[in-house]
Amino acid sequence: MRNDDLPLKGVRVVDFSEFVAAPAVGKLLADWGADVVKVEKIEGDVWRYYGMNYNMPCNPDENPLFDLEHLNKKFLALNIKTAEGKEIMDRMLSKADIFVTNFRPDALDRLHLSYEDLAPKYPRLIYGHLLGYGEKGPDSERAGFDVVCYWARSGAMIDFVPAEYNVPLTAPYGFGDHITGATLTGGICAALYRRERTGKGDKVYISLFGSAIFGTSCMITSTQEKYGDTFPRYLSRPTNPVGHTYQCKDGRWLLVSILAHERYWPVFCEKVIDRPELAADDRFSTKAAMIKNNTTLYEILKTTFLSKDSEDWAALLDAADIAYERVKHFSEVTKDPQAWANEFIFEHTFRSGNTGILPRTPVQFASFKMENPPAGCGTRIGEHTREVLLDLGYTESEVEALEKRNAVKLAPQ
Repeated sequence: MRNDDLPLKGVRVVDFSEFVAAPAVGKLLADWGADVVKVEKIEGDVWRYYGMNYNMPCNPDENPLFDLEHLNKKFLALNIKTAEGKEIMDRMLSKADIFVTNFRPDALDRLHLSYEDLAPKYPRLIYGHLLGYGEKGPDSERAGFDVVCYWARSGAMIDFVPAEYNVPLTAPYGFGDHITGATLTGGICAALYRRERTGKGDKVYISLFGSAIFGTSCMITSTQEKYGDTFPRYLSRPTNPVGHTYQCKDGRWLLVSILAHERYWPVFCEKVIDRPELAADDRFSTKAAMIKNNTTLYEILKTTFLSKDSEDWAALLDAADIAYERVKHFSEVTKDPQAWANEFIFEHTFRSGNTGILPRTPVQFASFKMENPPAGCGTRIGEHTREVLLDLGYTESEVEALEKRNAVKLAPQ
C-alpha cells in the first residue's frame, strides 16, 4: 500500500478531528506517507452520514464523501470520556509526532488535550489546531463551519454574487475547508522540519475565518474607504471587460482573462475578435482608458461573443495564446481529459464492489508516483481499533475487555 520513498514515512499522526477541514490535514499527511490514526467517537464522525445530502451512499461499505478525507488512514473508535479511553490516547500521544484537532478550546480543556496540557508531557509533539474564528476574541468559542466562518463572515457569500441578484451565494460545502486544511498541513510540515533542527515541538494553528481573509485579501484590501472599491460587482459593469465572462452563440459561457492589457489588447482585437480598429481606439488602448470606458467596451464584447459558438472562440483564443476557459459545470470535471492526464482524479473501487471517481489530494512529487488506495479498502468505524491497540502494547484479552467496558469499538470481522 505504501511507497518507501514517501516523504513522511515513519511519521505518526493522531487525527482527533471531525467534519472536513482538519480531517483533510490528516488525509494529506497520510497520502504523503504518514501513519495516520483517525480517533473518533464510538458512534462515528457526523460527517460519515452527510453523503445523503449530496445523493451519495453513506454506508460502511460505500461512503465516497467521507472517503475523500479519510482513505489511507486507520480508524480507532474510542470513548475518550472513560478512564481507559484517556489512557489509550496518552499511549498514542507518547508515540506520536503530530496531533491534529478541530475541537474548541473549552472542549479540549475538559478533555485535558489542550496544547498547554500536552506540551509539557510531549515536548516534541507538533500540535495542529484548526478553529472556526481563531483562538482569541469574542467569537473564539463559537461553533463554526466552512459556510459560516469562511463564506458568510468574510463577505464572500454576498459579494461574490453579481449585484443584479442581491442574494447570498449558496456556498459549496468543503471549499474553504480544503483550502484551510491544506494551509495548516504546510504549517505542520514546517514545524516538523524545525523540530529536526531544534528537537522541539510546536503549536501550529489556523482558523477558517483567518483563511478566508487571506483568500479574499485583494477584495478586503481594495474595499477600504481610502481606496473606495465596491462589491458586489454588476455583471453589466465589469471593471475589466477583458477579464470577464461572455455568453456565446451556442449558449455556453466563456471567460477571457487579459491582465497585461497593453501587450495583449492589440492581439485580441486583431486575431480574436477581428476588430483591428479597436486596438488603436483611444478609449480602450490603455488599461486606464479601458477602465474609464468599461461599460462601452463590455457592450461591444457582449454583442461580439454572441456571434460565434464557444468552440470557435476557443480556437481563436488558443491561436492568439490568450488565457481563457470555457465555464464548466462540476459534472464535467470527471470527464475532463486534462484531469485524467494529470491524475487529479482516480477511479476507486469500494468494498461494496461499486466504483466511483474521486478527486486526489493535489500535491505531486517527482521522486515517486502517488498510488491509488487499494480496491476495497474501507473506512468503517473501528476498522483498525484492534490493530492500533495491539501496536500500543495491549493484549488480545485486554482489547476484548476494553470493548466490553465500552471504551472502544471493534469493527465486525
